[in-house]
Amino acid sequence: MTTGAPTRSQRSDAIDAVRGVAILLVVSLHWFELPFGWSGVDLFFVLSGYLIGGILIDNRDSPAYFRTFYARRCFRIVPLYLLFLVVTVTSFKGELPLWRYLTFTQNFAWVPTSLIGAGPRGLTWSLAVEEQFYLILPAMIWLLPNRRLLFLSAGLVIAAPFCRWLLIQTSGIYAPYLLLPGRMDMLFAGVLVACLVRDPVMRDAVRRRIAIVLLLSCGAFAGFLALGIVAGFYPASFHMYMLGYSLICVSYGCAVLAVAVREQQSVKHKLLCATGIAAYSIYLCHQIVLAVVLDIVGPMTLTTSLATILGTAGVAAACWFLVERPLIQFARTRWRYGDAPRLPSLAPAASPP
Repeated sequence: MTTGAPTRSQRSDAIDAVRGVAILLVVSLHWFELPFGWSGVDLFFVLSGYLIGGILIDNRDSPAYFRTFYARRCFRIVPLYLLFLVVTVTSFKGELPLWRYLTFTQNFAWVPTSLIGAGPRGLTWSLAVEEQFYLILPAMIWLLPNRRLLFLSAGLVIAAPFCRWLLIQTSGIYAPYLLLPGRMDMLFAGVLVACLVRDPVMRDAVRRRIAIVLLLSCGAFAGFLALGIVAGFYPASFHMYMLGYSLICVSYGCAVLAVAVREQQSVKHKLLCATGIAAYSIYLCHQIVLAVVLDIVGPMTLTTSLATILGTAGVAAACWFLVERPLIQFARTRWRYGDAPRLPSLAPAASPP
């Protein structure tokens, strides 16, 4: 990767690979009960903050700033999401009214309950959190210069554990897991990374201390694993809210920062990159495929696992080539930010979970 601004269609193999790791963590939780697999969603949040924040920072002065951003986001997320709702409407109906899903407010409805959704639709709480994040981030970036945005993002990262404590006191144990204030440290850690890599002085300082950044990432993740082993990996628990999520934030934030400041963004693991590119499709379809395979084949065995993996790969590939990619290309052609001045950019094209 060069230090100059990439073209709008340019991708980062390394970021795609990180996204691939994130979706594999989530899939491993649902298929093989990996205890800390749920943290893959938090890695998605950090990536989303970095990628979306970077796009908005680069195009802050565009006369079509808001219109282009929201039009592209709509075409990126909504069509496949609507297809997902259609597919699940007969098998998983009755748990929430459809308007909740269409307005991305299902996470609010699930706060008072002990059940986060029914079947595959339970996954959509994270999409709701991201959509709510998209409602506030463009205005923040449009109003604030980079240095103030950096300090505000750092402040929100620090404030997140206190927000989680307050949400527990006022709304119950599931509120910090499901609501934006409880997950904002991950999202704004990504925005913080986007600000850092666009400041030449800070970017060079990180590059000189990359070993420290990686050590922080590994150390924080080791602390998270130790906490999980001692106190349990359940994501909606007090010890995770007060310490575990902060450790994940430091670990994943430093990992994304280390990747973002690299000169070369090409990686050898093309299968992992492809997994990352199709992460949104995999995220929406992997539990549906699992339910179908279990219904046809039976309990989870090696054969069932292989059939589930191949089935998910096939469905995700079809969704990417037939739905996602054509609509992304259409939206990029139809809505453009224009030739407004841009800061040096290291951010690749974004693909949300």
